Amino acid sequence: MEKDSEEQRRRKKKLMMVGPTVGIRWRYSTQQILPDGSFIVIRGRQMFNYEYVRNNGLSSKKNYQLPFLQVTTDPEENNLYPFVLLSRDGNLFIFANNRSILLNPTINKIIREYPVLHGGSRNYPSSTMLALLPIKLHDPNPKVIKAEVLICGGAKREAANLASKGIFVHALKDCGWTDITNPSATWQKVMMPSPRVMGDMLLLPMGDVLETKKQIG
Repeated sequence: MEKDSEEQRRRKKKLMMVGPTVGIRWRYSTQQILPDGSFIVIRGRQMFNYEYVRNNGLSSKKNYQLPFLQVTTDPEENNLYPFVLLSRDGNLFIFANNRSILLNPTINKIIREYPVLHGGSRNYPSSTMLALLPIKLHDPNPKVIKAEVLICGGAKREAANLASKGIFVHALKDCGWTDITNPSATWQKVMMPSPRVMGDMLLLPMGDVLETKKQIG
């Protein structure tokens, strides 16, 4: 039997260190890498908190409560796999169901709450698309550099429950975008040519956004 290489032993050791934290509280969660190389794990199913995993693979073994996740839970659990984006200022934009916040991971405080994005639910199982639009770093005043988020598609809140009964409703065809660095941010809406759900967004070299996957008419 061949012996494991040094790299294989290192990876196994890291999995053993992280392993005990991988359980119920990590199901349907979202991970986001942070500037220092560590990453944050936000929510498991019916677990309204988050934790950090350091860049050496060790969990901090401390959970931070996030009531926002409980507020955004509904009977269909439309806030699974919440969207998490690292903003240009090091804060975290977190979107779940139809609501969003800005979290400072250094002090573990919510520093901004955004308006509700009306129209339906946007996270799994409604499964919409989200992208952080290209950031224009050439502005001479760094305080006005925007970080804009685009969210397209999704489904009505009750869609997953109805689908389990064989009743299928139209997906959403709207897109919302906002500047998450603006303290007075509001959602602007545009309509897509057709409803979409379970899609992906790809940023193209010229700054355009390509939307792919399911089209539900």
